[in-house]
Amino acid sequence: MRDRPLVWVAFALLLGLGALPAGCSGGDDQALRAPPQEDGPPPPTYNRFIRPDTGEFWDSYGAWDNRAISDEEKAKSPWYNPRWAPFSKCMAGAGFETRKDRSLPFAQADLAGLVTQVNAARPDRVANKAIGQNVKVGGIGEAFLVCAEKWLALPIEELAANGLRALKPGEVPEP
Repeated sequence: MRDRPLVWVAFALLLGLGALPAGCSGGDDQALRAPPQEDGPPPPTYNRFIRPDTGEFWDSYGAWDNRAISDEEKAKSPWYNPRWAPFSKCMAGAGFETRKDRSLPFAQADLAGLVTQVNAARPDRVANKAIGQNVKVGGIGEAFLVCAEKWLALPIEELAANGLRALKPGEVPEP
């Protein structure tokens, strides 16, 4: 019973110390930061469409249709990502047709096939790991990175601003 006031004092002290930096003005923030280290290794290169562990190109967002239903049910009522059509048009505009059948809309299988093509065209996984954002690599690899960054990475909140809307499962977009 006698130790409880000390616990409360310690608790209040910790709370006060934790809140102190939030209440300070930002005038002296620079003095608290460590100077930049110029002799250390550079930060690792990162590109969200290249696996950092393997150097393979990939759709880092994974399968769009992750509903807990069978593949047969998904085939009966496919769910299209609204970003896929402009991504496919971007790839075609760069000279790379991405669909096996042009009469059908771009689908998950087309994206998987495209990733396979890109990986076949860029087999040097070590070199791929060194590709950062907005780096020119040429060919299908560059087209994939540019178009994926523009369309596949588009946040859902920005769909409407880019003339897109979320599609419902079973709703088939224009090819």
